Order: sequence, then C-alpha cells, then structure tokens
Amino acid sequence: MPWPALVRGLTQVLMALQYLHDCRVVHCDVKPANMFVTRDPNTRFLTTKLLDLGIAYDLDGPRPGPTEPLCGDPNYIALEQTMHGGVIDPRTDIYAIGVSLYELATGVLPFEELTTAPLHELLIAQRDQTPPPPSSRLPPARRLNLRTGSTGSSAAPARRIPRVATRARGRCRPR
Repeated sequence: MPWPALVRGLTQVLMALQYLHDCRVVHCDVKPANMFVTRDPNTRFLTTKLLDLGIAYDLDGPRPGPTEPLCGDPNYIALEQTMHGGVIDPRTDIYAIGVSLYELATGVLPFEELTTAPLHELLIAQRDQTPPPPSSRLPPARRLNLRTGSTGSSAAPARRIPRVATRARGRCRPR
C-alpha cells in the first residue's frame, strides 16, 4: 500500500478510536483484519472503517474478573490484556495500532518468527524484547525513520502515549 494511502487509512482508524475512547470504550481487538478499506463509488475516496467491537471494554462497566478468558489476537494484544488485574484503558488500543502500523508498513509482524510458537513464548517476547526496527524489514526504497517502543508499541503502558488525540468536545453524550 502506498505511504499516503496508509497514512490516510490509519488516520481514519485513529479518529474512530478517539471517538470510542471519548465514549469511554476501549476496542481491545485493533488489528488490520478489523480495518475495512472501501472506496466511495462517487468520489473514489478511500474510507477505512474500524470493525468488530465484540470484545470492546466499557470503562464504566464491571471490571473483568480473574476467570475471564484471554480475548484478542495474541499478535496485537497489549501486555495488560494478558494479566489478571491489568488496567485496560485507551493505551491498550494504542499498542495494537503500533503493532498494526508495523505490520502494514513492513508486511510482517514485530515477532513474526513466533506466530507459530506456543502462546506463552509470544507473550514473553512481547513483554521482554524489543522487535527489530521496522526500517530493517523494509526494502531501501521504502525506508523511513520509523521507531517502535517509545510511544505506541511499548510493552509498558506508562511509556505509551495516553490518548489518540486531544479530547474533542461534544462527540459523545453523557450517559
């Protein structure tokens, strides 16, 4: 996918996530398979839609209990989603966006070599290792100065940016 189209598509997904976060909902399953790209038949503009809120978490609802099953795609799941008592908040989705951007830019997941490994090995790697820089996985003609680990895709929630964008007023009605 050309860089400008990728940037436009992810910008639309980020806007959808900001709306969800403003409504105090965390998607919890952000990944490229849940990003639907379509072209308007009249204008020919690309539109990207964020799908599948089946495991979304209402921040005003009950907290998940210790017997809740692990939900989400392990390749995109944030560390806090794998721990009992982990705090789910908008940074959970920001981690998944970082992993998605990595994959969409390079064509491979950050820990591609572990996609067929036992689940615990993938989760340990996501927690303890820094993936190769995306630029190392791109052909020279497509390389940009892309970084991971410092904002979106850090395993530590405290190192992630806290919000997709500044809060937009009036997007959600109070409950």
